[in-house]
Amino acid sequence: MEVPRGPGVGVQLDRDQLARAHEVYKKCGMRRRDDAHTMRLVEPSWQPALY
Repeated sequence: MEVPRGPGVGVQLDRDQLARAHEVYKKCGMRRRDDAHTMRLVEPSWQPALY
């Protein structure tokens, strides 16, 4: 894999797709991530690490 020579990481965003994804996000109502809930779906006894 060749490293890009210019600024950025060589990725171009599809602004139309980004706008559609943003509209979906605004309509879905989810505003907080709950990774603990998602992890418990896979591993019911999972507990987050306490730091």
